[in-house]
Formats: sequence, C-alpha cells, structure tokens
Amino acid sequence: MEEPFLLNADSFDELSSADEIEELFERTLRTWSVESEADLFLEYGGRTSELQQGGGDDGLNLTAFGSRDRFAGLAVATTWQDGQAALDCDLAVHQRNSYGPIPWHVGADGAPPGDFDLANTLLHEMGHCLGLAHSERDTAIMTPYSASGTGEARRHLTDDDREGLQALYGRVEPTLGIEGVTVAPVVDGRTTLELTVRNTGDGSAYDVTLDSPLASAEVGDVGAPTPVGVRVGPDEVVLSLVVDVPCEPSVVFRGTLRDARDREWSFSEVLPLDCEAEPEPETPDPTLEEADDPDGAAATGEEQGCGCVTGTVRPGTLGVVLLGGILVSTRRRRSVCRSDAP
Repeated sequence: MEEPFLLNADSFDELSSADEIEELFERTLRTWSVESEADLFLEYGGRTSELQQGGGDDGLNLTAFGSRDRFAGLAVATTWQDGQAALDCDLAVHQRNSYGPIPWHVGADGAPPGDFDLANTLLHEMGHCLGLAHSERDTAIMTPYSASGTGEARRHLTDDDREGLQALYGRVEPTLGIEGVTVAPVVDGRTTLELTVRNTGDGSAYDVTLDSPLASAEVGDVGAPTPVGVRVGPDEVVLSLVVDVPCEPSVVFRGTLRDARDREWSFSEVLPLDCEAEPEPETPDPTLEEADDPDGAAATGEEQGCGCVTGTVRPGTLGVVLLGGILVSTRRRRSVCRSDAP
C-alpha cells in the first residue's frame, strides 16, 4: 500500500483524549517499521473525520472506533488485494462484542487484569494489514487469541512476527558510518566538529544515537541510499558538536552509532587539530625602564614625600641631574625627585 494510514482519533473519545490515541497509533505504525527489520515503512497520514469502513479500495486506510456486537472479537482488519498487491486496509476497534462492552485500557503501561490493551490489539490488527495471518505461537503478536491484563512485553514484536514479515518484504541491513568530519580551530580547549552520519546499507536505521568519549548526540532516522520500500529520513544526517579537546596536533574521535534495534556500528577518526597560538609575553618598552639602581631600593617620590619632575635623555647620551646635592648620570627616561629637605 502506498497510501498512508489515517486515524479517526475523535471516535475514541470515550476511551481517552484524541492526542493520547494518536500517540498510541503512531507508536503502533513505528513498531512494525522499526522492529520488523523488513523492507517497509508505515506512514502516518494524520487525523480524519471519516467513519466509513469496509468500502473497498477507496484510498483510505482508516482506523476508527465503533459499535459491533455480532461476534466475540475485539477488533477486525478488512483488507483488499489485487494478487500480491495490498490496496486498502481498514481497522475497526469494537466498543462491544457478543460478550458485552469491552473494557479497554489506554495508557503508558500494560493493561491491568480484566482489561484489554488497546496498543496490543492495534499492533495485531496492523499485522493483518501488512499481510500476516495468525501464528500458531501463542507468544507472537499475531496469535489469534488476546488475553486481558497483558504487559509492556506484548507491545513489541517477537522473532516469529519479524520472520513472517521478512518473508513477505525481505530483510534489510543498514550499515552506518561517519564521514566528512571537519574541525574548527581549537579555542580555549574547545572546538566544533561537523560530521556526517551516512547509511551505505539497505533499509533505514531508526532512532540512531551517537556515543563517544568526546560527544554524545541524538542523530535521528537515517535512510538508505537506494531503498526498495519507502524512504525514511534523509540519506545522511549532518551534526554540529562542540567538544572539549586537548591542544595537541591530533585527537582520535572514536565511538559507537546505535539504532532502535540495538544494532551497533563502531567508528574511529583521526582529527587534526589547529590549536590557538599561545600569546607571546609582552616586551616592555626600554624607554620606560627604571633607572639603574645598584641597591635595588629606589624609592618613589610618594614614598619620599616629595614632588617629582620627569626628565628625558636620549639613549647613548649622558645626562646629569642634581639629586639632593649629588650628581647622578643616566641614559634612560626616568622620574627625578627633588627633596624638600635641606
């Protein structure tokens, strides 16, 4: 099916808010896309007010909540096909069945005893939309019987579910790596890395993260360069990271890329560094140096309690000033104090 899946979220209003139902429905689509490792992608097309179901190939893959009491089921998926091509699939979640009103559970956790988990039921019915029949294994999502009080584990695919979908669509194997790393000059021990995460394998990698001693980051979804199914995410993701580095000629940037299926790809890059030059020490102006003081104890005019006048003598010439009745020679600019004492 090339059409996206639509949701009449408002039809579930007696169970929960439209926002919570929508979040749960999107998670269902993503679970099949991410956990199956099959070459397919289920696209969410948004909310709709449509209620018509079972009307054939009308271009609407619609999920809605409504009354049904003719049989004991929790929900039903109605599909239309043309040979091996799936054309349309509608999901009807029942308000009641032949046993009476169905006690539905909507929430982040699994259903308590006596209630049926809406997330588990949607996941099962969506498997029918994708072409899967019932499984003989009671641990699989596609088992024909649903129990009440199921926990979080029943919201995820099993190996049986994955193998069934891969038999229909083929298996994909992403291959992620880092390339095109550029490094800004190092300033105060920090630099900016701009790097590209690319997938050179098949299919898409979902919820990718980067973990390294230098930096950690959320990468997102990385699509395949030539996918057979629907492209997911960009072919490449460019990240800009500010990291702390030693001021050395180069540094090794190594770490791991990890996706939602806990597949890992290691990388190691040698990054040349352009360190900020150390500032040169200031060289004092020789014309501002103090006069030679053999005893190292020249006092300031303030310490002597006298007024100061400044005299300037060109370097290389001999200047003579009178200091307290004593002739003093100098070759540099200096401050000369004349004592008021006799």
